[in-house]
Amino acid sequence: MGNTDTIESFVSKLKTEGVEQGKKEAAQLSSQAEQQAAQVVADARAQADKIIADARAEAERILSRGRTELELASRDSVLKLRESLVKATELVLTRPVDAQLKEAQFLKDLIQTIVLRYVEADLQGSSSVKINISPEMQKQLSDWAVGKLRTAAQSGSGGIDLQQNLRQAGFEVSVRGATVEITTASVVETLMQLVGPSLRQILSQANQKRESK
Repeated sequence: MGNTDTIESFVSKLKTEGVEQGKKEAAQLSSQAEQQAAQVVADARAQADKIIADARAEAERILSRGRTELELASRDSVLKLRESLVKATELVLTRPVDAQLKEAQFLKDLIQTIVLRYVEADLQGSSSVKINISPEMQKQLSDWAVGKLRTAAQSGSGGIDLQQNLRQAGFEVSVRGATVEITTASVVETLMQLVGPSLRQILSQANQKRESK
């Protein structure tokens, strides 16, 4: 009888200890699982935050690069517009100037006016007047230059030297080392200097309107 009680008591004790141990191990496993789950969630959140931060940084880089490219494109457009306007203006000015300087009568009057001014200013009256024109115009002005201009310069001892070395419409008059150039290029250059400020103002106004939009 006594042995039976001892065995039953021992078995009961084992059962009790086993249950307690099981509960303890289960609690440990549950705690570890909760810790692991919390770590997984924390890692996932950190990864998500990093992805979001990287995405924002990349978006900012793309936006900044886009702004820079847009500014460069805008600047290039303004420069191209300015270049186009300058070329168009030069073309608009060149055609009528070139046509005017190819008119023989207009050139005669202009040359005569300048030559007479030089003759009047030449107190010693000993300077030779060199006139350089194009070969095409020389055919039309040679007789006139020999006759009328030399007659106009008879008050002094200087002569008229008519040359045909000019490669564009217009003429050059040289007296005592000083040269007056009235050619298509020189006239257009002078006109462009006068038109330049107006072109810059137009471009500035156009640029301000674009930026205000």
